[in-house]
Amino acid sequence: VTFDTAPGTSLPTGSVVTTPSDASTSTTALPDVMLSNDTVTFERVTTGLDQPVDLAWRVGDPTVYVVQKTGTVVPVDIAADGTAVVGDPVLDISDLVSTGNEQGLLSVEFHPTEPYAYADYTDADGDTQVVEFEVVDRDGHAVLVAESRRTLLTVPQPYPNHNGGEIGRAHV
Repeated sequence: VTFDTAPGTSLPTGSVVTTPSDASTSTTALPDVMLSNDTVTFERVTTGLDQPVDLAWRVGDPTVYVVQKTGTVVPVDIAADGTAVVGDPVLDISDLVSTGNEQGLLSVEFHPTEPYAYADYTDADGDTQVVEFEVVDRDGHAVLVAESRRTLLTVPQPYPNHNGGEIGRAHV
């Protein structure tokens, strides 16, 4: 997202600027400005993604990990020429995930100091699963080892919608 603001204006109050790849996240509250089609523009940086629903970062790693509803996580790196390059999946649990309605692999978060990642997905029965994966480094990327999956929480879901699924890390 590119925010083009008129001279003397800035982003809305309460907006927060963070540095996700830095261990010490910095935040800055910003003053008011009205946003319109003239001040906010979007720029496509890559193609080839399949139903992206979340982004994950790892401390000290310049790669952005894109979580796809279909059950995969793919790395996106910036090439020397400035283009974004989508890599091969670093996690594929598509055989475990239900992708109907508002279901699927919904979120991934890396542990800030340990080699683990956490995911929230809707399983084949339509229930919410919160799981932990071991993370290993392979070819410059964090790979979530599917075979290391450990279930932390299962929540039976009576309906295939409004299941939520954001996993977040508290920044203290």
